[in-house]
Amino acid sequence: MAEVVHADLVEQILLRSEVKDLIRFKSVCKSWHSVITSSGFINRHLNRSYNKDRHNYEIGHRRIRLTDGSGSYTLVGSSNGLVCIISYLRIGEVLVGNPLTRELRQLPLSTIDSPSCWGFGYDSSTDDYNVLVGARKVGKNQTCVCWPQNGSLISRT
Repeated sequence: MAEVVHADLVEQILLRSEVKDLIRFKSVCKSWHSVITSSGFINRHLNRSYNKDRHNYEIGHRRIRLTDGSGSYTLVGSSNGLVCIISYLRIGEVLVGNPLTRELRQLPLSTIDSPSCWGFGYDSSTDDYNVLVGARKVGKNQTCVCWPQNGSLISRT
């Protein structure tokens, strides 16, 4: 006879799992997928990884492979495991990705003409990731915060 495992026990086990395993576990069943992709679980998993033994580091790198192979991309910044990159060939193209899950999202083009500076970060007071775009022109400087989470920058489901 099959035994039922309580949802809170499953979540505690999943919280201790590595991200690469969580990616596989999403396909086990609908309830696990729902738990793993919930924003609450993602935040708890991230906080748990920050609070682990700080003397036990794994040092390495992960290559982000883009399909066009042009080498025209540069890193804007990273936050909580996400990276933000821009294209120099396609002016205004911004991509946000997660190297561990290999998910990459292209954001809408910036409305600022000839952007010259970019920033990427997480605002814990609003639970939003933000991309900052700026342009410097004679007599007219422009800046704007673009693509907050509630504007579909990051989908947590």
